[in-house]
Parts: sequence; C-alpha cells; structure tokens
Amino acid sequence: MIKKYKLLSLPMLAVSTIPFITLSAAGDTDDKENKDKQPTPAPQKISDNFSTFRQISDDTQKQIIDDMLKLVQGFLQDELLKIQNDDKTEYKQKLSKVIYFSKLKEFFENNKEKIKTNPDQFGFYVTFPNVLAREKEYANGSVTLNNKKFNGVIFGIQNDEKTKYDRALGPEASKKEANEANYVTDKEFEETIKSYRENLLSKIKSIIAANEDVLQLDDKIFLENKDINSGSQKINGFFVSNPKDFDNWDSYFISKIKPRFLEYDLTQNQQFTEQQQQKKNQQNKPPTKPILPLIPDKAIKNPNQIDQVIEAIPALSPQIKSQYTNLDFNNLSSLMSSNNSEDIFFFNNPINTRYVYKVNSITKDNDQNIATVSVKDLNDTKIERIYKQEFEINNTTEFKNRQSIYSKQIDVVKNLSIQLYKSLGLDEKLKYEELGEENLISNVFGLVDAFTKLIHSDDYVKAQEDFINNYQNTNNFENDLDNILSKSSDYISELFLDATSSIKFEDISPWTKLAKTFENILDIYKTEFYNFNKEIVIKNFNTTNQDIHLIDKLMKIIEKDIFRLISLSNSKSYSRVNWFNGYTNLLSKITNNFKNLRDISTIKEIDDKNQAEFLNSIEVTKNTINENTQNLNNKKTVISSIILSISFIIFIVNITLMLIFKKTLKNKKILLAHILLFTFIAILFITSIVLLLI
Repeated sequence: MIKKYKLLSLPMLAVSTIPFITLSAAGDTDDKENKDKQPTPAPQKISDNFSTFRQISDDTQKQIIDDMLKLVQGFLQDELLKIQNDDKTEYKQKLSKVIYFSKLKEFFENNKEKIKTNPDQFGFYVTFPNVLAREKEYANGSVTLNNKKFNGVIFGIQNDEKTKYDRALGPEASKKEANEANYVTDKEFEETIKSYRENLLSKIKSIIAANEDVLQLDDKIFLENKDINSGSQKINGFFVSNPKDFDNWDSYFISKIKPRFLEYDLTQNQQFTEQQQQKKNQQNKPPTKPILPLIPDKAIKNPNQIDQVIEAIPALSPQIKSQYTNLDFNNLSSLMSSNNSEDIFFFNNPINTRYVYKVNSITKDNDQNIATVSVKDLNDTKIERIYKQEFEINNTTEFKNRQSIYSKQIDVVKNLSIQLYKSLGLDEKLKYEELGEENLISNVFGLVDAFTKLIHSDDYVKAQEDFINNYQNTNNFENDLDNILSKSSDYISELFLDATSSIKFEDISPWTKLAKTFENILDIYKTEFYNFNKEIVIKNFNTTNQDIHLIDKLMKIIEKDIFRLISLSNSKSYSRVNWFNGYTNLLSKITNNFKNLRDISTIKEIDDKNQAEFLNSIEVTKNTINENTQNLNNKKTVISSIILSISFIIFIVNITLMLIFKKTLKNKKILLAHILLFTFIAILFITSIVLLLI
C-alpha cells in the first residue's frame, strides 16, 4: 500500500491586486536634497562613562540571578503539580519525571546562595556582559562549543578570567582573529545588558530542564534498598541512586546546564557583533542610486510601514532534505549544532522569495518535533517574525524519495518565478519600488500574492501529491533518479504555468493583466506626460543636438511589442514552458525599452553633470531602433524571397504548360486563364520588390 504524505495546504483566498504596502521612490529634486542632507557619522571612541559600566553590569547580573532563581522555583513547583495531576502517563515514566524534577528543585534550593556568589560553579558562565563592561579592548574571533563554531564573538585578552570562555571550555576553544576597541555607546551598553537579562529569563526554563534530561528508572537511575544513618538512628528504605556515570545529582544537572547556558551567552554575543557590523556597513555604505519612477513626473507616493507585511507571511513547516531523512531527532539536533540549518531543511516558498525561512532550533514536545523558525525580509533583516511549527521525521525509503522529488519541484517553480522577476527588472529580493510605477507595483505584488496562495491551494497540492505518490515507490528509484526528477520538473512546470493562467484578475489572466498594465503606462506617456512636459523634453534634445523623433520611434516599438505581449498572453501552446520563455523574453524587452524611454524623456534640464548619462541613453535608444529596423528588414527580405520564389515557380510552371498545350491556347477561356496567371505572377513580383524597397 502506498502511503500518501500530505503536503501543507493553505486556504485559497480571493485574489487582491492591492498590496499590503506601497513603496516609495523620491522624485529628482527630493533625491538631490536627501543626498545633500545625509549626516556624516561621528568618529568612534570609547565611552566617557566606561568606568561605570562594570558596576552597572555587576548589579544587573545579581538581579538576573535573583530573578532567575525565583522564576525557576515557581517553574519547578508547577511542573511537579502537572505530573501529579497527569493520569495518562505510564506509572514508571511518571515516577521518573517526579524524581527528576524533585531532584532539580532540591538542587536549586540547596545551592541557592552558592549560585548567587559563584554562578560559574553551577554552569552559569556569564561572560559576554563582562566583556562589554570590563574590556576597553577585546578579541574578536571564534569559540567552539560541542563541535558548533560561533564566529564573530568577542572575549577578553587581559587577565580578567570572567571575560574569557577559557574558564569553561579551555584555551583551545577560543581562536582570536583580531583585536578591537570597545566602542560601545552608553545607550548600546544599557540596551544590550537589558536585552541579555530579558532574553535569559525567557529562555531559562529550557536551559535548566529538558524532556531528554529525564532519567528513566532501571536505566540511568535505580531505586536502592539500603540503610542510611540519620543522626543516631539507622533508617532502612528505598532511595534513588545517583545518575549513572555521575558522582551525584549536582554534577548531572551542571553537565546539562553548562553547555546550554554557554550557548545562550555565545548567541547573545554573536548577535551583538552582527548588529555592530551591520551598523558599520551602513555607515560605510556609499549613497544608493535613487530609484527613478518609470514615468518621470509620476513619483510614487509615501509608503505604509513595511513591517506590516511580515505577519501575513505563511507559517510554513520545515521539510527535511532527502539526504538527512535517515536521522532520528537526536542525530538531527546534533547535526544542526555543527551545520547551517539551511543545509538540512527546506521550505515550500518558491514564489515570495523576498522572505527567507530558517530553522533556528528544534525541540521535542510530547513526541512532537517542534521547530523554531524565523522569517526575514531580505531587504531589511531587522524585520523578522519567529514562530514554532511541527515538522515530520520519517526514516522510510519512500519518505526519502518523496523529499527528493518535492524539493526539486520547489526549486523548479522558484526558477520560473525568478525568471519572471528578472524580466521585470527585479531579482529574488523583490524590491517592488524598483518597478517605478504604482499600478505596476500593485499588480506585480498582487501576482506574487496570488501565486503564493495558488501553490498552497487544495487542487494544486492534490495534483502535486498525486505525482509524488506515483513515483516515490518506483523500483530502483536511486538508479532512475535523474529520469524521475526530469519528469517531475516537466510536470510541475506545466502544472504551475497552467494553473497561473487560470487565475483571474478582474476577469483576465495575470499574464494579460501584466501586459495591459504596460499598455496603460504607454497611454499615460502619450496622453499626459508629453502634453505637460514637452517643452523641457524638446529643450533637452535641442541642447544635445539630438533628433526628437527618436521618442516616437521608440514608442512605436514598445507599442508593437505590447500588442504582441497581449496576444501572446491569451494564446494556447503545446508547451507552456516554451510559451513562458517567449513571454518573459518579450516582457524583458518591453521593460528595458520603457526604462530607455524614461531616461531620454527626463524632466531634468540637461547640463554638464548629466549630459553624458543622457547621451548614453540616447545611444542605447538608437541601437534599439537600428536593431529593430534591421530585424524588420531581415523579415522583409525573407518574405520577399519567398514571394519571389513562389512567383518564379508559378511562372515556370505556366510557361511549361503553355508549351506543352500550345493548341489549347486558341481557346479564349484557357488563354484568359494564362493571362490572369501571368498577371498574378506580376503582382507577386511587384509586391516582393516593394517589400524590399520600403
């Protein structure tokens, strides 16, 4: 029996051509003003208040420990109550949990004061805050923890052990790459210490306890019947043994807390240095070239906040790559500690490539595999959404085969999407404002939104499932993998392109809608733009001694191409892929020609500063016109040659027939037929000559 694996499906919603956001591009004047107003960053220096940082950090750490111990106490009491009220868990497993949480509670109660005075002794190696608070100069490098390498972390280089990870991991774990001055500002320091505290308190439960830490009776711990001395009395009873391979319970708990706490500290450290590097890059970043509106006098209006969009992005489930489907949860978790999760998981997000999904961590929750996933905007990585989602671990061969096909299909659809975006002048980052025209932005955004919903719709998912289920049990799957993936690519390409054509935007297909949008832009040029701006446009052409008719010629080329694009968008083709290639090639040509039209129709007055750029656009336009004329002439030559060939063949045939049947020429009707045929030949001949001359 073939087992069917359900692909994630989201409800198909009504298509909207109105985006969640409207992005902006400033006009010519605003661009210049903004450029002139860019502030010069102040030189970096060590804070004048650096001497106060240590006391602030020490006080905060004491507060952290106090708050942590209170939080832990309440958490452990709650867990024990939950276990006592749990009547579904098997008795032995329940008893194991009671022992574990009771011993953990005892660990914190007995060592409460010691943890406050020496947290290192119990695995709480607070390091990163000490580096910021105590070191005017520190090392930037890497630290390795349990085979996981943390790059770009900072640690001390002086004699203060509290600023070094050596005291917990040994000197070989830290590798210095460079020394850096501590330029953290007062505000950055306070915010970082505050963030360290808040994040720790939110994660402390998972640091001190985990389901996999529970030791099972008769496996890692045992009930021992023995006598113990209590004062002057000897007591006999059953007592819980120390954990196997550990001298006492304290050692066991510390062995679990230490690596998790260090990982937390290193992660906070790494995030801080990444943020600092981003700030440096931003300060050193050269001014970006302004995004020009596609119609020079139609600047795009001010946007709404872009971070509204991130909440609308689907919470997709991580998919394990086929090469790792043989791993169980523990092995998968170990693999993640030493590899990027992008190498292990993939997501069904081939359309809205502006947003990237990443698995941050995985946990077990009552036999469920839970992944913590982050979604980030490639255009602004500060915009992030975190969610938790269940994912499947399945070690069967058919699941491995399924993942091979599924991931390939996603890649194929992604390549088709990027092919479309590139034809519009975009890339996978989908910076919609680069389209330069509000209706175009709105419709492309709506198209991306509609296509995203399409690939999660019930009908599409079922068709995708059916193909995968038909092939995942193929005999000799590995040997026939290339052939299967090739069939899969062809199938999903046709399915996707056929399905997209069935979507309706105001009763027309998205492909027609896109073509009509460019038609509307051309109409604006014809009816509005040149009526209001002809004086400056003509002046610029006169200033540079250029032919104003270049604009008319370029517009005619664009007009013909748009007409062809509309016709193509409504046409049927045996191969949807070939149709799509033709569509995107023509769309790319239209996009580039519109940008050319925009550049030569600039409403900026041409002067010495911008003349070279303007003349370059003129040259590109001339080349486009010449190339189009050459292509047209080539077509005329081919058509004329065909007509000449046909007329010559008819002429020869007619002469031959006349010679063979000379006697029949006395018949007036037959003679008239030959004369008419010669007339037709003459017309064909003249037509071919005219085609060559015009």
